[in-house]
Amino acid sequence: MKATHHAAGKETLSVEQARARIAGEIDSVREWESVPLRDALGRVLARDILAPFPVPPYTNSAMDGYAIIGADLLLSKPASEFRVIGTAWAGRPGNDAIQTGQAIRIMTGAVLPAGADAVLMQEIEIGPPFYLSQGVKDVVVFDPSTLLVLHSQQVGAERHHSPLDIRLQCGCRVRL
Repeated sequence: MKATHHAAGKETLSVEQARARIAGEIDSVREWESVPLRDALGRVLARDILAPFPVPPYTNSAMDGYAIIGADLLLSKPASEFRVIGTAWAGRPGNDAIQTGQAIRIMTGAVLPAGADAVLMQEIEIGPPFYLSQGVKDVVVFDPSTLLVLHSQQVGAERHHSPLDIRLQCGCRVRL
């Protein structure tokens, strides 16, 4: 491979020449060994590492909104009304369960209440008592105990299922 020289005296390479030079400088790993975690700093992982337990250990909400039973949003109805029966806070154990026609105000990271399988996302607060939600055209809160969903299009059903694998991928260097 012959490099050419730029007018300023700097060497220029073709893409193929650059790739060949880079490949010539890379040392591939041919052997591996198992070491204690305390000795792994600066080393490269030879295989993926998965969490030995579910993280989080429960199904939680990925957003602020209202936990509901998704089947309660019937597309044939012009509106669906839910009675808000409580609030699920992140970091606090949830004991509430919902039934048809009920909703629980839920915060990001909170345990999804028993019976709920969807969360209507609260995206924009327009001012009391109205809220807009992504995935649903209009969500109206008349008072703290009533939620009305108008013209439902789809359920904003994003939630995290447990277990979520925390993975350290093969080829990554272990760092602090």
